[in-house]
Amino acid sequence: MTTAEILTVTVGTGLFIANALYTVFTFAMQRTMKQQSDLQKRVTGLQVFQIAIQRMEDTRRDRQRLRDYLASRPRGDAALPDEVRDAADRVCRDFDILALLDRTGFVDQRLVDSFYSVPFVLLYDSLLGPYVADLRKPEKRGPTHFWELVQFYERVKDVPKNHPAVTGEPDWQDDPRLSHAK
Repeated sequence: MTTAEILTVTVGTGLFIANALYTVFTFAMQRTMKQQSDLQKRVTGLQVFQIAIQRMEDTRRDRQRLRDYLASRPRGDAALPDEVRDAADRVCRDFDILALLDRTGFVDQRLVDSFYSVPFVLLYDSLLGPYVADLRKPEKRGPTHFWELVQFYERVKDVPKNHPAVTGEPDWQDDPRLSHAK
C-alpha cells in the first residue's frame, strides 16, 4: 500500500469517525435541549399557577363577603348592594383570568379543581351566575364579557359532586370534570 493510499484510508476513516461523533453529539444536544425546554415549560407553568394563586388569595375577602351576603340577604332581594356588586366583579375578574389559564393549559387542571373549582361553582350557582348573565345581556356589556368565566363554569360544574369528600373515595377521580357522580 502506498503512502497516498494509507493517507486516503486514514483520512476517510477519520472523517467517518468525526461524522459519527458529530451525529451522536448533535443527537445528544437536541435531547438535552428538549429536556431543558420541557423543564422550563413546567417551571413556567408553576410560576403562572403561583401568580394565579396569589390573585385568588387577594380576593379571598371578597369571596367571604359574597358568602356572608348570601347567608344574610333578604328573600326576593334582586339588587346587589354596591359593596357586594364590587366584590362580585373582582371575584369574577380573577376567576375569568384563572379560566383563561385553565383553558389554555397554563395551569394544571387538577390543581385548579383541587383548590378553586368547588368554591367557584358554589358561588356561581348561588350569586355569580345571575350577576354574570345580567352583565352579558346585549344592551349591557354583551356576550363577550366574562366569556372565559362562563366557559370555565361549564367545564367545572360537576367537580363539587365528584369531590372525594362527597363521593367517599380516597382520592379524586381521573377527571372530576366529567359528569359521572353517583
